[in-house]
Amino acid sequence: PTGLALDQNQTFTSLARAALECGAGADPTWGHGVLISEIWNCYAIADFERSELALAQLDAIESDHPDLPALKALGAGVVACSKGNFDLGIEYFETAHEAAAGADVYTQLRSALVLTAYSNANGHPVRQAAAVGLELARQLRVPTNLAFALSVNSMICETSDLDRALALADEALAADLPPGSISAISHTGRGRVLFRQGRWSEALSSIATGVGEFARSGQSAEGSHGVAIGAACLFQLGNTESGADLFRRSAAATDMQMIKLYHDTEQMAATLIGEPFPPDRSQQPIPFDELARRAVTAFAEAATPA
Repeated sequence: PTGLALDQNQTFTSLARAALECGAGADPTWGHGVLISEIWNCYAIADFERSELALAQLDAIESDHPDLPALKALGAGVVACSKGNFDLGIEYFETAHEAAAGADVYTQLRSALVLTAYSNANGHPVRQAAAVGLELARQLRVPTNLAFALSVNSMICETSDLDRALALADEALAADLPPGSISAISHTGRGRVLFRQGRWSEALSSIATGVGEFARSGQSAEGSHGVAIGAACLFQLGNTESGADLFRRSAAATDMQMIKLYHDTEQMAATLIGEPFPPDRSQQPIPFDELARRAVTAFAEAATPA
């Protein structure tokens, strides 16, 4: 279970939920793997109440399993970030990274990359942890793990070396990825780099694919971020009305926690469109499937094939 947890696609989400319903989360030998995956999946779909319930179950497990201390800290960090407390979340992620030294390689990988991503969002990228995570992923040779590691490393290069960020994003997409959230993260990440380079039409091609896969995986929080960036690209290409409308609708659908994770790019998008940041969330949200369908159609029509 711990090896699968990085690929949070819809199929695994269903399996994890079914396992929890059967009581597998209480199993001290591997229930922690199911529960940490449930916490991540709930964060990605913005079901924070359920993630807190899963964390309570994870904390209740008593076992000397070497992965457990790191996974409990990871879970606590995710829940803290879901409440908007990134500083506390990062403290938990630092604890997890330290505790993972005695855990299996998948837990070491996950701890390093999570710490990297969230520290980067707080303006303090932990490049050593990023490098460790990528090296572990290369050793494992699991396509989803490698693509995730490459995408995280690409993210921390976005404000310092766009050429390297794009090369890492391209390498992530060269992995043999099944449809799902890791593929969606990889496509959206590449689109985000192209957005920073001002290559609006090319960016839309990658973002359209990513948003579509997020929608199929039910991951509205991450998917709404992609809609926001694509909306700014659309605006820059002259589709100002459609771009501004999609940006506002993505804001209504996106939780503040995700805005924090992607603060820089979302702020750039808002500035380009002329919208306030943080964006106005007073608009009545529409279901994410509908928002994604509208966005993908608009992006695909304006995109240059990747």
